[in-house]
Amino acid sequence: MTPLALALAAVLLTPPDSPRWDAAGQVAWLSGTQPSTPADFRGWFDAATIGATAGFYISPHLKVEGGIDTSTRGTFYTTERRPLPGSPFPMFVSSQHAVAVRTVSAVAAYQFFENTWVHPFVSGGAELARADDRIETLPDPHATSVTATTVRPTLGGGAKFYVSPRAFVRTDARWTFDRSGVARVSWRGGIGFDF
Repeated sequence: MTPLALALAAVLLTPPDSPRWDAAGQVAWLSGTQPSTPADFRGWFDAATIGATAGFYISPHLKVEGGIDTSTRGTFYTTERRPLPGSPFPMFVSSQHAVAVRTVSAVAAYQFFENTWVHPFVSGGAELARADDRIETLPDPHATSVTATTVRPTLGGGAKFYVSPRAFVRTDARWTFDRSGVARVSWRGGIGFDF
């Protein structure tokens, strides 16, 4: 073998046996809205999440992926205007919302390039979310709970950064939409493995 052929063989950028599966665990920052708020108010909350994904490669660039996530409770406040009996002036009632979200998602992801270090990707699919909103209204000392289950489209993008032939660090962002626009944004980071 000539020295040029040896040098070209040494810089092979595509692994000879591409894996068919990958799995990752991640933590995330979630910012979202809650559908149980008054129609004229779109309350945003922030929460931490933890989750996992597993994907199957249909081809070196195309993957189907499923994921589960659960969040801590994020809080926001609403104020409602209510009539005050016997008075021409309304009464304003303040409520604290504490929202926890659990999601299951299914997406198709397209991975760009064929190399051993960085794999940027875009994804699109659907997310099934169950949001539990614990509402405390002042001065009422009792809390009520409203649970909403929604199915929404989701888009995302990010990259896998390989630290070994099978281990990677994964970062991505995901946007979930409803009729009013962006309903949730999630910034995720974690570690994973190919197998």
